Amino acid sequence: MSELTPEHLEPKRKAKMRVKLAAQVFNARVSSAIKTISVVSDGKKLGKCTVTADFLAMVDNFFDVTSGPEGSVHHEMFKEMGSTLTKWKLIHKKDGSTHIPPCVSGWIDNVKVIQKLWSVVQELGNKQDPLENLFAIVRQSCGCNRDPTCVQFVAAMKITLVNKLSASNINCKNCVDDEDTHLLSENRHFAYPRKRVHIS
Repeated sequence: MSELTPEHLEPKRKAKMRVKLAAQVFNARVSSAIKTISVVSDGKKLGKCTVTADFLAMVDNFFDVTSGPEGSVHHEMFKEMGSTLTKWKLIHKKDGSTHIPPCVSGWIDNVKVIQKLWSVVQELGNKQDPLENLFAIVRQSCGCNRDPTCVQFVAAMKITLVNKLSASNINCKNCVDDEDTHLLSENRHFAYPRKRVHIS
């Protein structure tokens, strides 16, 4: 009923930082699966997990709102997100103390920044997403490497700046075109014409 694997529930090393795994855990499908099992079994199985299911659905909704398309209701949801996220507190297993982890406080900051950026973009009259297009062509420079290190990402970025940004076609992107001029000229314009040397 879901795509969960042991890697999702007990991630190791780099897997702990994979956003994809987190998004698949905090997912509406997982929430629906928990509720379905609870209802079908008359609460005998996962009966006490309905609160967890509601929490998973809420986080999934927050994910969708953060990356929602233009014209959707996600702008109205940002206020609710900010208010809800400030109430989240995690409990340490060892001593029972509560704290707000960096991921939550960072998410709160991101919501505020998104709202500010959107207002600035609206004032400029630009509703496109060139940053997403930049990351799309950086990913293409990495080839089949879906999990580059910092060094590999920097190398791909350099390749992009020198070679790829001059291209007019960007494949596998998740946003609309910039509709802007190329940041760099084609590579052929960088080459100096060879001078003929006459040897006497």
